[in-house]
Amino acid sequence: MPVAMATVVGAASGLILEISGLGSELESPFFKEETPEATTANALLFLLLLALGSILMLLVYKYRRHLLHVIFAASLFASGVVVYWIHLTALVHVGVLPYLGDDVLLLLSAIIASILILLMVKGRNEAISSLMTILFGGLTGGLFSFLLPPWSVLAVAVAAALFDIYSVFKGPVSKMLPPSPVGEPRGLPPEFKWVVVTFRGLSLGLGDIFFYSMLASLALTHPSLDPARWLAVSLVLLAGAYVTFRLLERRPVLPALPIP
Repeated sequence: MPVAMATVVGAASGLILEISGLGSELESPFFKEETPEATTANALLFLLLLALGSILMLLVYKYRRHLLHVIFAASLFASGVVVYWIHLTALVHVGVLPYLGDDVLLLLSAIIASILILLMVKGRNEAISSLMTILFGGLTGGLFSFLLPPWSVLAVAVAAALFDIYSVFKGPVSKMLPPSPVGEPRGLPPEFKWVVVTFRGLSLGLGDIFFYSMLASLALTHPSLDPARWLAVSLVLLAGAYVTFRLLERRPVLPALPIP
């Protein structure tokens, strides 16, 4: 269910950014060229950011664990304001929302980010918390399908899947997973509830939601709008996620990205 929702939210994000024309106007530190050199550079840059973020998270977890809440809250709020502001602006461009001024849109984005973070963390209903995480991850993934050129999106997804394998089995994530009874999945520590979607006892990271939605958005919008292509890619992602979840019945932990 979380994977299916991620593909829908990612597609909605991609559709809004595409028909508003805002997606083509977005700037990013990544190369816009579709050359092999630019694609490789983008993948390596993204991989570097993943590695640095994972190492930093591991260090904080080991030596200043109580700060994880603060770091997650600040990161989700700051990035959330940007993500929601861009999507609200896109909705203004397509006439869904009236234009109230940039300051009002920014304030509204900050309010939305604050409310969603409170629902993610303070909400007693696990389903609502997961929905908020999927919404944020899905919109962010949809946004990144425009910040990166199409071939770079695919290259980044492959690089992230390889890093996911290393991180879960030998890298930073493996160092933060507590032991669990034999035959049961290993869950992340409670501090990570900010960035995890829980479904039927299984945990799916915010990063996984991000990549599923980014690929779904790319499939819908590039090179042109094509719902059939989005549906085909979404079914492949769902099939891969299903296989991964079934394999978790035999292994305590598995990376979610490689098989889809």
